[in-house]
Amino acid sequence: MVSIDTYSGSFVVKSALQLAPLVFVRPSELRHAEWEHIDFEAKEWRYLVTKTKTPHIVPLSSQAAEILTNLHPLTGNGRFVFPSARTPNGSRAMSDVALLAAIATVYPVIFGAKARTIKMTLTLTSFITTSTCIPITQVIWITRFKATK
Repeated sequence: MVSIDTYSGSFVVKSALQLAPLVFVRPSELRHAEWEHIDFEAKEWRYLVTKTKTPHIVPLSSQAAEILTNLHPLTGNGRFVFPSARTPNGSRAMSDVALLAAIATVYPVIFGAKARTIKMTLTLTSFITTSTCIPITQVIWITRFKATK
């Protein structure tokens, strides 16, 4: 997370980078997150998975909730949690290129200039399966995810 914390791009993109390793969702799901699906009280993000159209519940750790809380004053009036910088009213989600460029900037040695955002998810999944220091809510989510595969 140190590399992410030193990212000097936009606050919205940096927030997406910070949230990604905490929620373990597909990059497109993260970019298209909508505020109406975030429940701060229950600490959950509920949405329909785009590929399968099935309901999905992502538990939000206190760190994830803090990132979203800090981002809400900036993008909370729009539809998307991570809106495109090119649409002033936030009517479009952040582009995959914006996230891709940020990942390549933060992790140039690992991903290089032709980074794919899915690699970050795969790398994090590999890390989780070998890590002993992950939040219990994420262990439950991963267990449910693996059970449905």
